[in-house]
Amino acid sequence: MARYETIRRPSPKRQKELHPVWRGIGCLTILIVPILSYASAYVTLEEGLRRGWPIPPALLGAPRLPDLIWKIPVLAQLFAPIYGWNNLYAHLALTIVYIVVFAGLLSLGYAILYRFVGPPRYGPQDEPPLKHKPKPYKR
Repeated sequence: MARYETIRRPSPKRQKELHPVWRGIGCLTILIVPILSYASAYVTLEEGLRRGWPIPPALLGAPRLPDLIWKIPVLAQLFAPIYGWNNLYAHLALTIVYIVVFAGLLSLGYAILYRFVGPPRYGPQDEPPLKHKPKPYKR
């Protein structure tokens, strides 16, 4: 027997699994964001080339692959279609930028939604926040 006995109340059971809708939204997000980013990058790059925007020349043109790839027949067959894509490096660079932007916007939207709809900040076992402000320390 302990010196000081405390009565422990059982903690409320929390739901451990996600709602199935969130799994579907996450799956769609994983598929839609890269596709939307590549399409946006393609349109942006074509518009930039048409208007004469300063795009680094290293990103333009057909991709440059090492000579070793062309000496191995299997790799040559795999990379031959990719070699025909024009401005591939520029498309991929802009795609990465758009993925970061779209993912950031989705995260911001999710955080705002979670703030309004999510669980309360303090649970039943949390101590209430302090009501007073301490005085600033001065030497």
